[in-house]
Amino acid sequence: MTQEKIPQWPLIVGDFLNDRKGKNRRPTYIKTLKSYLTRFTGAVSTMGCNTLEDVKREHVERWFSQRVENPATRCAGHARISSMFSWGVKADKCQTNIMQKIDRPTVERGEATILTAAQAIKLLAVTRQLKPGMLAYVALGLFAGIRPHELSRMTWKDIDTRPRDTAPGLVGYGMATVSAAAAKVRHRRTVPLHPTLLKWLEFCPRVEHPKRPGMIVPFTRGDAQTNWLARRANIEWIPDILRHTAASQMLAMHQNEYIVARWLGHSPQILFNHYFSLVTPEDCAAFWSISP
Repeated sequence: MTQEKIPQWPLIVGDFLNDRKGKNRRPTYIKTLKSYLTRFTGAVSTMGCNTLEDVKREHVERWFSQRVENPATRCAGHARISSMFSWGVKADKCQTNIMQKIDRPTVERGEATILTAAQAIKLLAVTRQLKPGMLAYVALGLFAGIRPHELSRMTWKDIDTRPRDTAPGLVGYGMATVSAAAAKVRHRRTVPLHPTLLKWLEFCPRVEHPKRPGMIVPFTRGDAQTNWLARRANIEWIPDILRHTAASQMLAMHQNEYIVARWLGHSPQILFNHYFSLVTPEDCAAFWSISP
């Protein structure tokens, strides 16, 4: 193959991303994938690799060795690179997926870190004072466990605050609908809204953004906003800590991982392994008593 016939990395990555777009992958996924693969291909090009076929095990291992990452992040990177090589095999860009020769690290998933009732009160107060437009985002994440990316795709039409008996034992609850388009796994689900959450939603202003009419979150990066708010509340921010807190408190209250998993769009086994017994009955009672 002559130099003129060697495909350049921007063309390879571009073709791969176009293939992902054709499979209806979400824009956020495409953006993250593009960013990572652009850095990866830029690095291996300095090692003398101009095509997928040029990349060998030692090149990928050198890429990983140069990065300071925890095992979970390393696994995510492994999956992104592997997906490009799998596509490359099907598109006749390479003979094999080199990532099959590289083991993924073992990820140890311990207990989830959650907010105490006192920390939750402080975060809600700071949000209400400094960024009231984010109060619905924080409250729905904290008391209903809806994922950050799901909340960023939901509108106020998805939130029904009328108190009613939604199921046996759920008296005076509202209901949130996470559509297939908004859900992480693209399956529609409904989430009961505890009476405590309904009280908080009464104090949530509906801040309109010109480019996000009707959306619950007026910002495109709600997680960045909550990170900022947590620092103002002197709380160590951990990604998904609102959801972790809600999952733990919901499981402590209902004692049924199957029902709670259905509400959260999660696996019952993972829910039980990571959230069961994190909350005492006293802490549970204090949490669900938090009022505006």
